Amino acid sequence: MPVSLAAVVQRVQVLEASGLVATRKQGRVRTCHLNPDALLEAERWLARRRALWDGRFDRLEAILRARTAGDAGPAAHPAGAPADTAADAPTDPATDPATDTPTAAPSQAPTEGEPT
Repeated sequence: MPVSLAAVVQRVQVLEASGLVATRKQGRVRTCHLNPDALLEAERWLARRRALWDGRFDRLEAILRARTAGDAGPAAHPAGAPADTAADAPTDPATDPATDTPTAAPSQAPTEGEPT
């Protein structure tokens, strides 16, 4: 699948802006380096989302099992399985709680010569 140079440059710029890669230009050659710290930040964010959804699915499973067994009415929650509320969600100021999506790219300190 052929890809234009402009398309590659655009994608590298997005990765660079997010802090996932750093580029260095020597003459006509541009070298990209992976920033493992940014990947760790993304991994931590994913782990928080996974824990949140694991808890939600566990509570859903408990509710469905209780309904299937005929132990609970339509609005009841089984003991130990509270309703899913905003208090259950991990607090992450860079995440939109309604969609569990990041609201901005990970923060990073400006590099030399960059406006603050």
